[in-house]
Amino acid sequence: MFVTLIIIIIYNLYQYICLTPTIIIKESNNPGPIILFISGVHGNENAGNYAITEFFKNNKINRGTAILIPKANYCSFLLNRRGLIGTNNDLNRQFNSKDNNLLNDNIEELVLNCDMVIDFHESINYYLVNNKNYGNTIASKLMYDDAKNCINKLNKINDSPQWSVIKPIKESSWKKGTLFNYCNKNNIKYMLVETNVKEDLKKRILQCNIVLNCIYSKYLK
Repeated sequence: MFVTLIIIIIYNLYQYICLTPTIIIKESNNPGPIILFISGVHGNENAGNYAITEFFKNNKINRGTAILIPKANYCSFLLNRRGLIGTNNDLNRQFNSKDNNLLNDNIEELVLNCDMVIDFHESINYYLVNNKNYGNTIASKLMYDDAKNCINKLNKINDSPQWSVIKPIKESSWKKGTLFNYCNKNNIKYMLVETNVKEDLKKRILQCNIVLNCIYSKYLK
């Protein structure tokens, strides 16, 4: 009986700590879009987390609503692991999937109440060097003009390989189970921002900040 109780307690703690993301909501009480800024879906991709946290400490929301999930895969962030702790599954291959979990469900439910999603990731190589990787890219289908605008701002100050904008034409051109596909299927505007882990963390945070400011200035300032 005691062992069973301990197992139940551990399981409930795991559910609460690892599968329930911390959500920060910043409302302006003025008309405008609801925008989700999310990072850390892969726990070892950290630049977006630091950028989102600091940016919205220093910038007031005057229109619409900003919803922040800086560390979506919190336990994996703590252990610097890509996959979900307990299963090592890739969270970004399980959206709208029969194999998804409570963390996917929690994020999906939130996404469905948003107008836009800005999702920060990190790649292991530059897109221009190896187009199977996406470092220094912004990918979007429904926010292509916004992506181009942000890319132009990035390339004005970037001294590493130039940033590129990607517009997938077919759903099959993007991996199944990604937040990208989930948003597109539900007609929710989405941008995937990919920095490159080969670059210094401070530089990657600066790049994320440029994207954040690009979206903030147009929709929330």
